[in-house]
Amino acid sequence: MRCRCARALPRCSLWGQAFWPSTSLSACPPVPGGRCCDRLARRLLGRRASSVFSPPARLLLEATQYAQVRPYGLSRQAFGLLPKVREVDRLLSPSWQATVYEAHPELAFAALAGRPLAASKKTRAGRQARLHLLQSAPEAWLRQLGEALAALPPLPRSQAAPDDLLDAAVLTRTAYRIATGQATCLPPAPPRDARGLRMAIWY
Repeated sequence: MRCRCARALPRCSLWGQAFWPSTSLSACPPVPGGRCCDRLARRLLGRRASSVFSPPARLLLEATQYAQVRPYGLSRQAFGLLPKVREVDRLLSPSWQATVYEAHPELAFAALAGRPLAASKKTRAGRQARLHLLQSAPEAWLRQLGEALAALPPLPRSQAAPDDLLDAAVLTRTAYRIATGQATCLPPAPPRDARGLRMAIWY
């Protein structure tokens, strides 16, 4: 379910943190809290707000040492993702955003539940809550996907973590909602960055 190479972008109908964690489709403007869509997503998610990462500013993408980005407040985790972010930034164009969308699994689960989830996906209770939402979803195909995940034997974490599978599953619903005109865009009229890339998160 994960696109491991940015060159696979044209084959992906949906792009989000479930496919490449913390990789966004536009660079972050140098303002506190990042892009408008990041701030709106955190506001909606409440206690799950920390799951929304702002992408690094484009001027930091060529950094090769953590000392170069540390003064800008970039975490070591985010620094480790810079090569992937850089690859996406080089390949993506505004025309691709007609079919490539940024999404966030916590927003997708919140939309399915009608509220942000209380438990972290890293806990057993949080994973069970997310699996139950998939198994009781209004869409029959998503319920079937939830049942398939429930029956799936544990995979090595080097292949897929349990929470990654849940994230990928719920983002198929976001893709469906986008395709059928039911999805919500944050913000409703998204601005564009210096390269013309839409700065928006869908759910």
